[in-house]
Amino acid sequence: MEPRRRADAVSPGTVKTPTHPQETYAAPAALHPVGRMGERSDVVDAVLYLENAPFVTGEVLHVDGGMGAGHRKDTVMNGMPDTEAVLRGVLDRWKAGVDGHEPQRIAALFTVDATFQGLHPYSVGRQGVADYYASQPPGLTAAYRVLESRRLSADVVLGYLDVDFGFTDRPTLHVKLGVVLVRSGDEWLIGHYQVSRLDQVLGGRDLAGGPPAARPRR
Repeated sequence: MEPRRRADAVSPGTVKTPTHPQETYAAPAALHPVGRMGERSDVVDAVLYLENAPFVTGEVLHVDGGMGAGHRKDTVMNGMPDTEAVLRGVLDRWKAGVDGHEPQRIAALFTVDATFQGLHPYSVGRQGVADYYASQPPGLTAAYRVLESRRLSADVVLGYLDVDFGFTDRPTLHVKLGVVLVRSGDEWLIGHYQVSRLDQVLGGRDLAGGPPAARPRR
């Protein structure tokens, strides 16, 4: 006989599962039919369901609290969302904004005081982000790959990425991207964004073919 599933209401509308690896099961909690409009009992029903249903340990089921019909799951590690999952949750929306040429949508993913540096001089705040992406050519696309992810604290995540920016009229641009995400309430936002091009110096010579810059004498 399987042990009963433990579940705790950790905040209004949120149900948390245990994360012990020996308690991992295959059936998702999202099978519970929550979402009856205006029924406060939905959250209680979900807790009772989770106590008796096996599912993937290490996931969190967010129930709408009876005010709507939605629920979602986030992967967690040691009670916190997985670091790379946090990164991808933000970066997938960033990519969608780039691909759709939606500067304001992209800017909304940043904190109000974010430091932002693309391949132009840096700016601070969302307006600089919006202006930067508004200046990009139509047809620009972004494809990213997470190289490194670090959780610096419960509310801060660091990411280092490979990014390919595609154009309709020129070769793909390969860059490295460093981002710092910070949690603001229930969402994660980009607090720092910096692009670098490691191909700008090749064998001690820049891409224009000139000699390397002279180093100052000590």
